[in-house]
Amino acid sequence: MSALHDLQDAKIASWDSTLSLFNYVYQIPVLPPELAATLATAVELGGAVLLALGLGARFGATALSVLNIVAVISFPDLSDIGRQDHFYWGLLLLIFRRPDFVESMLSPISAPGADWCAGRSSRWR
Repeated sequence: MSALHDLQDAKIASWDSTLSLFNYVYQIPVLPPELAATLATAVELGGAVLLALGLGARFGATALSVLNIVAVISFPDLSDIGRQDHFYWGLLLLIFRRPDFVESMLSPISAPGADWCAGRSSRWR
């Protein structure tokens, strides 16, 4: 596993190692390995920059979400823990794709007089 980890770390440092990963490790359907490597690297780097700067965060998060799904589909040796990690990454990216997601999850906690608890609030007074 450490050899695979070393190859993944070298994606940015060496284009040859990136192409090697897409030729021999990842099994991307439909796309040739060179195109898949170019697109995946652009999405990984570009999407991260968009999220970090807060510019086009929805677009960046959507692109990274698609890449996340393709990664799960195209990597045949992904363990259950790896799938779980990708699931959690997907949930985190959902927050950036839907900025109102966190607000809607926290609104019952932060608004005690909200309609959802109107019946309860009168009982506790």
